[in-house]
Amino acid sequence: QLLLENLKLIPNATSLQGESIVISVSQDTVYINNKAKIISSDIINTNGIIHIIDKLLSPQNLLFTPK
Repeated sequence: QLLLENLKLIPNATSLQGESIVISVSQDTVYINNKAKIISSDIINTNGIIHIIDKLLSPQNLLFTPK
């Protein structure tokens, strides 16, 4: 479980799908993959910690199957 202060100390993490996630800090703001800004953090839940971001992150290998 990573609180915001812990996220500021690590340069990357791995998603549940196994993809690398870049974590960067600029002017005390934390960004995910240099795009999504964490706008609310450290929401403690029974199964982890929630951080709310301002952009949608999608897997690089996301496939759309036409119907």
